[in-house]
Amino acid sequence: MKIGILGAGLVVLTLNILALGASHAQTSPLAPTGNIAQIISKGIHFKKLSAALKLTGLDKTLSGKGFYTLFAPSDAAFNKLPKATLNELLGNKTLLTKILLYHVVPGKLSSEDLIKTKTIKTAEGTTVQISNLKNVLRVNKSRMARSGVEASNGEIYVISLLLVPKK
Repeated sequence: MKIGILGAGLVVLTLNILALGASHAQTSPLAPTGNIAQIISKGIHFKKLSAALKLTGLDKTLSGKGFYTLFAPSDAAFNKLPKATLNELLGNKTLLTKILLYHVVPGKLSSEDLIKTKTIKTAEGTTVQISNLKNVLRVNKSRMARSGVEASNGEIYVISLLLVPKK
């Protein structure tokens, strides 16, 4: 199992953690092992994100042929929310869909693309800010893995916080 340290002790999960099973252990870190929804559903640290995608039906979108970039909050990111807030979010499909769409960017963006970019329009319709300060890549205030996990229909970047669009 590979792990990398990003900044102040934040553990960034790599493909070896996202992929389960011995058959994936031999896979190249850059080789697609399925579409975005499949990779997230196999990830041992993405149970809440996977459930939220299924609840909203976005798992079908992220299984589709289009190319997407997903800023994927881990279970630890979801756990940073107060329980009442998380329960409210999971109980409000419209709000949950809006927040999840804020984590999706149409098109496949490489880390080089992200480093060159200041703002990106999300599938939710508003923009996220991208910064690279002291070699720490961030989307809004959330730390982000410098390298993505390649999927057959896009790229996945693990992030440390749930992103919330501005009202």
